[in-house]
Amino acid sequence: MNQEFLNPFKRSLLYGDSLFDTLLFKNNKIQFAEAHYLRLVSGMRQLRMEIPETFSLDYWKTQVEEKIKLAGFQEARVRTFVARISDGYYTPIHQNTVWNIEVEKYKVSTFDDYLLGVYKDNFINATPISNIKTTNRLINVLAGIYAKDNDFDNVLILNQDKEIAESTHANVFVIKDNIVKTPPLNSGCIAGILRAEIIKLIHKSDNFKLMESPLSIYDLQQADEVFVTNSLIEIQSVTHFKRKKYVTDKTAVIKKKLKELTQANS
Repeated sequence: MNQEFLNPFKRSLLYGDSLFDTLLFKNNKIQFAEAHYLRLVSGMRQLRMEIPETFSLDYWKTQVEEKIKLAGFQEARVRTFVARISDGYYTPIHQNTVWNIEVEKYKVSTFDDYLLGVYKDNFINATPISNIKTTNRLINVLAGIYAKDNDFDNVLILNQDKEIAESTHANVFVIKDNIVKTPPLNSGCIAGILRAEIIKLIHKSDNFKLMESPLSIYDLQQADEVFVTNSLIEIQSVTHFKRKKYVTDKTAVIKKKLKELTQANS
């Protein structure tokens, strides 16, 4: 009997040989659908996975929309999971893949008070694979446990150079005067979809200047504002970090611009 048929996710369970993408469905639309699809395909290519001929943007979108329609959700969290299926141990015999879509009801919400900490027990090794949402997310899991145990809403994760890479589940931005800074991809952060969209928004803005440059803990302590972002939370202002308390005025301006963008694309 074919063992792959019995357990198509064996390699994912044993080696983390898989990747995923999480997106938001709201306003009767997949938010930034093409960007999410292209990130999935790019990750598959980087991981040397075979991309099925049927895995086109239109087919994938149709599958997502049908699942949401069947579930009857107005807003939903959608996760696409892709795994390599093959015999072999570390070295697979072939590069075939299987993929699956999960949907669950979701409501975007933000918090008035948001406490940020720092996780220092383990570090991200900044390589091109760090930018891919593989299922090997143990550092994020441990960072999440640390945040929960210490009553933080989120914590920063550092890379091997002790620079800020990202947070437990989001990219990080800081604002000082009218300069918005975020770690570059070579810092080891996830290539976030909202990260990319916010970078484009700020580049088009007359009010702000965008810099992708290494971030330190000192940068956060000197910042006027800090926010974190991913496809589900969109933009969440940070209000406290160590003894620092932040305002949220300029972040509110960026949030408004993002809201206008998503409504215009609906």
